Amino acid sequence: MTSNLSPRLQIQPDWQATVSERQIGSKIWLNILYPASSGKENIFGSLKYDATKQLIKDGLPESLEIANVGIKTLSLKFEGHTFKFVAPSSAYSSLSNNKIYSLDISPLGQLGVIGCADGRARIWDVASGSVRRELSGHLSDVTCSRFLPSGKVVMTGGADFLIKIWDLSNGECASTLKGHRGAINSIDFINRGRNFISSSRDSSCKLWDCASQSEITTLYKGSSSITWCAVASNTSLSTLNSPALDEKDFDTEGKIGALVSSSGLLRIFDIRTRQPIWSQTMPYGLNCCTFVEDGYVVLAGSDDGHILDLDLRKTNQQPQVKHPARSPILSLSNCGKWFSTVDGGCFLNSEEGNSIELTGPDNDAVLKVISSSEGKKIFTVSKDKTVRQYNILN
Repeated sequence: MTSNLSPRLQIQPDWQATVSERQIGSKIWLNILYPASSGKENIFGSLKYDATKQLIKDGLPESLEIANVGIKTLSLKFEGHTFKFVAPSSAYSSLSNNKIYSLDISPLGQLGVIGCADGRARIWDVASGSVRRELSGHLSDVTCSRFLPSGKVVMTGGADFLIKIWDLSNGECASTLKGHRGAINSIDFINRGRNFISSSRDSSCKLWDCASQSEITTLYKGSSSITWCAVASNTSLSTLNSPALDEKDFDTEGKIGALVSSSGLLRIFDIRTRQPIWSQTMPYGLNCCTFVEDGYVVLAGSDDGHILDLDLRKTNQQPQVKHPARSPILSLSNCGKWFSTVDGGCFLNSEEGNSIELTGPDNDAVLKVISSSEGKKIFTVSKDKTVRQYNILN
């Protein structure tokens, strides 16, 4: 992503339709938006097809260069930066007539799951976009949905305070776990998922046991919504050879967790001992977090467009504060390479001075971004009730 003082290029969401048709006189609007601190005025212009069906600039600076035009990609160069726009390879707008709150992709990349406002989760085929199963049982919004590592079981959390485990072979609910007193915001698994952690609007993060269908303990209880939680293996930072604090603890040794809150808390903790490793409250709310670099680095996305980068090998130092976006960051991909924003953006998290943006939503918040296991496909879901798939070759 470009620096905090560089402009953002904002393009017409359905630009690829104009490129595909190449009609004389047809236009793609393009805005050049500068941060207020730059002192520069925004520029509003367009790219249009001339009489020879070549794409030219209209009302845009001479220094803007059209570097490459493809069916699904468009690259521009401006002020020393490259801006690449990627159109979706597939868009699934018929998966739900209701708002979609959550999204996940199976480990093999063949199936997806969405959580919807009608109290149902839907399993869909990634290749065809067709719904395979409907999982009905929640009493209200399905706010969280995850495939277990086996890919054969799905776990959902809802605004009804419940966590449900579903067998995909028959679509039946295998168990319901109770314990939270607020909507479930996120779930993450410890190894294959016998134990898992969850975060909730009830200001808590809990540890659970699937085998006994019960809560093991509350890992943290605060005073504001725990917006996200994540798990990583890290034997260097966790306390090894510690006895399990509960007989239902399974594979918790060497595991650490992270949680963030709407009041700005970023907390790293040892799941085995339940003890904090690092904790600090930021002056802005945090919406998401993920571990990268083998569990040594935590990334967190904030309400004011920052990404915090905390290196757990340097806990005596403050987290790096990066400024990649100009609206709240709602989601970080599981690999940490992509982030999505309230204003409909989804970007590559990069410091190389270049920008890659996944396009499609028309200023509709991108609620979730997911990377396939090999990183070549990116999936998003936005407030327009559409799931989009992008093919990323490099």
